[in-house]
Amino acid sequence: MHYYCLARGDMLQVDKFMSDVRARAVPFKYHPTEPPGILEVAVRRIELLEIAFPEEHKNFIIGMLGNIHSDKSKIKRALAYPIRKLLGATPVKPGEVVPLVPGNGGIIRPFVDIVDIGIKKDGYRCKANPATCNKFSRKKEICCGHPMTEDL
Repeated sequence: MHYYCLARGDMLQVDKFMSDVRARAVPFKYHPTEPPGILEVAVRRIELLEIAFPEEHKNFIIGMLGNIHSDKSKIKRALAYPIRKLLGATPVKPGEVVPLVPGNGGIIRPFVDIVDIGIKKDGYRCKANPATCNKFSRKKEICCGHPMTEDL
């Protein structure tokens, strides 16, 4: 049986939580004629990562991840679509970012599969009291006489 959930929080605390789950063991009958043994609970990561960086470094940051378009799985792309829409992101087009070679800025990632969800520009919120103004904009501007602050 498989249970899927999202864990959000400080990476160290999430790792500790996962370690605590992995430390659990349950009885398991390996063979009908033998007494039950002990089976450790397995935790496999499926993580949604948000990598935040200045817009001018887009080519370097996405390029260091390697070829994010190498997987042609229609199922993974279909699963990425609703997440992309939920986050308000747009896909990175093939050829838009040149993958960097490992050892020359690229990251070596054995056994790590990356499914491109998309990219989203920074947004800004009004600094005024949220009860009176909660304007959101993709451009840095002045609202209600208050400067907009970055909303990550």
